[in-house]
Amino acid sequence: MGLLKFKKTVNNTVVKKLAVFIFLIAILCLCSALPEQSIFDLQNVKAVSFVADVQDAQNLGLQYTPNGSDAIIEVEPSAAAQIYQSLQPKSTIMTLESEQINALKDYLNMTNSYTQTLQDKTIIYGYTSKFNQCEFVDGKKINVQIVVDENQILVGFPMIMTGF
Repeated sequence: MGLLKFKKTVNNTVVKKLAVFIFLIAILCLCSALPEQSIFDLQNVKAVSFVADVQDAQNLGLQYTPNGSDAIIEVEPSAAAQIYQSLQPKSTIMTLESEQINALKDYLNMTNSYTQTLQDKTIIYGYTSKFNQCEFVDGKKINVQIVVDENQILVGFPMIMTGF
């Protein structure tokens, strides 16, 4: 009788631990499925372009402009997030109005940033947690490049690869 009670207690403990484990896994899955803020949550984006391999653009049936071995693909801002998931481009370039620079910098919450001026354009390099890929520039982790002129802002993730 004592052995039976011991087995029942052990079985109940194992079942309880298993139930807690399954519950924690379910919560983890649910949390990872919730959308995070990303670069595609930016407001007032006028245009989005991707730089990707020509073969990838062709495989997805996307129209593109050839640029060496790369394809420059222009998409509607409303479709950008979905196309990005399928394409996994080398670079993402967004165009915004020039007066949005402060809102953009606040939204991206950039770190490691530094600025340079080139041909009447202000170029800002930095790092944001809203984009996963990165490059190393002068030993700094960079995944956003912003070019500001009097008419517009170009934002590249991780860098602008189309020229500006």
